Amino acid sequence: MILKTNFNLKHLNTFKLESSCDFYSEINQIDEVKELSGIVSQKPQLVSLLSANQKVFFILGGGSNLIFREHIHGFVVKNNLKSIKEIARDSVNTYVQVASGEVWHDFVLWGLDHGYFGLENLALIPGTVGAAPIQNIGAYGVEVKKFIHSVKGVDLSTSKMRVLSSDECQFSYRDSIFKKSGYKNFFITEVIFKFPLFYQPECSYGELKDFFKSHEISPRAIANKVIEIRREKLPSLELYPNVGSFFKNPLITQEQLNVLKKRTPHLVSYPHGEKIKLSAGQLIELAGFKGLLHGNFMMYSRQALVMVNQGGGSFEGAIALAEKVRFKVLNDFGVSLEIEPDIW
Repeated sequence: MILKTNFNLKHLNTFKLESSCDFYSEINQIDEVKELSGIVSQKPQLVSLLSANQKVFFILGGGSNLIFREHIHGFVVKNNLKSIKEIARDSVNTYVQVASGEVWHDFVLWGLDHGYFGLENLALIPGTVGAAPIQNIGAYGVEVKKFIHSVKGVDLSTSKMRVLSSDECQFSYRDSIFKKSGYKNFFITEVIFKFPLFYQPECSYGELKDFFKSHEISPRAIANKVIEIRREKLPSLELYPNVGSFFKNPLITQEQLNVLKKRTPHLVSYPHGEKIKLSAGQLIELAGFKGLLHGNFMMYSRQALVMVNQGGGSFEGAIALAEKVRFKVLNDFGVSLEIEPDIW
């Protein structure tokens, strides 16, 4: 394992923000994970952070759902763990163990090729498998929690391995236990997925519902349509550096929705458990930010939910635009927007 200091991270975040970190290394084998704690014990500034119960380890996958500060005080570890294998089968599910460094979209396509269905609605989401449970990623009517059996990992502050069941992961909308303070130094090494033997497609959401009224439904067809929709709506990471959805879709009560619809009848909404989910992108567009340039950043002209870096943007510039958007949406609609990507 090669340890680097004051390492430049610009090429490792899809937002292309200038950033660096105290220490950087890469993990290629699971056996190397426990070595990280030993490295920290030799670095006084990291020991100090650990003693103060601060976040020391920043586990980096695809860098696609992260907003980097100018300098990260800690140890950034690039996760390159690779492995996919079926480990069990019962009368209901097939269980597949996937290393956390696998590219998420590649895993979805692998599943389609090998007859493991259910994740096709989540095709083309950037990032790695290890990030999926942290964020409880979701799209087009599906959240990944439905297909997660358990999560394996190592608490790097103690070097102890843990296996958490799906219930123990405390999944909720774009959230999980892995975002809580007790897991700030937890390294997810593998995710165990459960794929039902009896496939039930999910096509009730928006464009999918309309498309499959006149087209034959299959896992591959759903994946292809999701990929088409995402490519049409979302900016290319190469041309327009971004972190995907910049805000979570807000959840409100039915009573709040009734009040909002009196003023804005065409407001898009979806049921979400006992709550109602609004479209953050629509709120941002109605607030006047779609396509509006603010410094080096813009809420994308074809999907206002996505903030793009026009070049040379800084952490402070991104947050400044985010705060302007949040203030205007709260003022216009009484709805609070929450930033979706993690801030390092």
